[in-house]
Amino acid sequence: MIEQHAYTTRCWVLLLKGFAAACVYWGAFLCLLAAFVHCIGFDKLLVMVCAVEGVFYVFFLWRSAHLGAQPLRHEPEAHDSSASFKRFKALIMTEHAQGRGSRTQVRSPTCPPPSTDQAFAEYFSLWFLGAPFDSIKRQNVRELLAYGFHYSSV
Repeated sequence: MIEQHAYTTRCWVLLLKGFAAACVYWGAFLCLLAAFVHCIGFDKLLVMVCAVEGVFYVFFLWRSAHLGAQPLRHEPEAHDSSASFKRFKALIMTEHAQGRGSRTQVRSPTCPPPSTDQAFAEYFSLWFLGAPFDSIKRQNVRELLAYGFHYSSV
């Protein structure tokens, strides 16, 4: 009981010291701010603050437009997206039939190959860093397929 009382007392002392330090910090800050306003005047301070806010606003608009812009098209000249998808599907089925499709399971040669749905579920799970297939959202798969086969964003 004595140890708990001593610990509680130390906590309260630490809290009071922190509060006192915060009061000293804010007091010093407000004194410096008042001195600054007194030296340059409130009107000039207001103009400076508005100028800085305006520059930040212009920079923010430029940066958000830059970050939100679509990437340049990089689609190959002769690209057949349906042939690419068929090749993708055949690759998945071949890998799963040979037992190389899943990193978590080793298939025996006598094990029947998985169904198409199971193969795609395992492949997408691996593509999304091992996430369970049920947790992968439709929009995530749409974005993957749109970018991977059609070189576009959704």
